[in-house]
Amino acid sequence: MKIKNSKDNIKLAGLLPVMLGATLLLIVLRCLQLTRYIDSTTGFLTGGSFLNVLFYAIIALTCIFFAVVSFLSVDGGKVELTGLKDKYAGIGCAVFAASLIYDFMDSFIDGLAICTELPFETYRNGAELAKALMATGALPYVLQALFALLSALYVIILAKSFIKGSGHAHNRKLLAAAPIAWASFKLITRFIKQISYIKVSDLFLELIMISFMIMFFIALSQVVSGVYSDDSRWRITALGFGGALISFIVSVPRFVFTVFASDFVNKEYPFSFDDAMFGIFALLVALAAVKSVKKEA
Repeated sequence: MKIKNSKDNIKLAGLLPVMLGATLLLIVLRCLQLTRYIDSTTGFLTGGSFLNVLFYAIIALTCIFFAVVSFLSVDGGKVELTGLKDKYAGIGCAVFAASLIYDFMDSFIDGLAICTELPFETYRNGAELAKALMATGALPYVLQALFALLSALYVIILAKSFIKGSGHAHNRKLLAAAPIAWASFKLITRFIKQISYIKVSDLFLELIMISFMIMFFIALSQVVSGVYSDDSRWRITALGFGGALISFIVSVPRFVFTVFASDFVNKEYPFSFDDAMFGIFALLVALAAVKSVKKEA
């Protein structure tokens, strides 16, 4: 008996209200965490066990809800992004591409700065140099910068495809893998520091967010390129709404406190332009996926 995309009475349109409600609630809880239960100098949790459990439980349950609805709904199997005309998705792509260009410059400068701090003797030994470049994060940052630039190019092509309703992005199968590589190297840079990845709340949320990024980009590349797309259509809404949710609860409180109360923001985990723009991009692409089902109907 087929379960996947078999329920006609479950609609993807119901995902957006849940997404908006959960995002608002979680942003409020996150702001409360940052002001009362997180040490802004170290990033470690200092209390509020019940609030922390509630916070992560809501995230988990909401993301599971997105996945279950997308997987079971008949609409989830009808999602089609190739040749879809949606100006809002195109705008989402454009702002995300701009953030990727910024990340290219920022990551390249970070990688270059680390390289200049390495002892001169390190450059005389190839094996030691490779080890140092990886251990210090210089190489991951440079590769993140490279793939950020390639990703920006792909997302710009995707923006044009959405705005014109063309299939230009469909023919860029190799370039479609660039955002996956970008997010993967972004994830690697988070593992450079020897620290508790669970007790540092900011870092833990970033790891979850980037994991969603990687899975969303894989699904997006498959659906847009037509490679195993039938198995991945439902993941666009499941991972798009989930990724946007986590992006917003990471980025919005940081932005607000950066502007109005910077003492509550850990300097190691500042507001990130590309993280915030990913949330907008993922949300608008997921909404375009929902609308594509309505157009087909």
